[in-house]
Amino acid sequence: MLQKLADKGRSWTLSAVKIARRIADVFQKNGGLVTAHDMAAYRPLELAPLTLEWNGHTIATAPLTAGGLTTLQTIQAIKALGPDWKRLPKNSPVRTHAWLEALRVSWGDRLQLFGDPKFVDVPVERLLSENYAHESAAKIVRRLPKNGPFPSRPTTAPLAARFIYRPSMPME
Repeated sequence: MLQKLADKGRSWTLSAVKIARRIADVFQKNGGLVTAHDMAAYRPLELAPLTLEWNGHTIATAPLTAGGLTTLQTIQAIKALGPDWKRLPKNSPVRTHAWLEALRVSWGDRLQLFGDPKFVDVPVERLLSENYAHESAAKIVRRLPKNGPFPSRPTTAPLAARFIYRPSMPME
């Protein structure tokens, strides 16, 4: 039903009205708040994607309020860990842990700072800036466990040298 509407566009008015009524009816029958009036008043917005350059590629994601900014912020923080990041063994515990910590930082910002851009000034440029990415990278390194193959504090040693996982080491 929705595919037909997408294929035909707004010129498919009579059928679109029927579809809108059917969608609103389903919402109403299930305790939803969407009405036929809401469906008729809706106008889609075309928004530019958020983008980031990484490893010679442009990554484009959905703009606010979708999760694209969180994704790009996570990638930017990983980039800020420096070139030694690429030396970490793929699928290693330390690499996975660093990714998870980057996601934790990004999601923390999402929960505190994000909202409908019609009502909230989301600091997109700041969150994707190199300076903020370096702040996030420092948080990531501080959050890695101090026991085992992870450092407790940033050092001047190359990242890969500090993070090499050795299977012979006990994982607690």
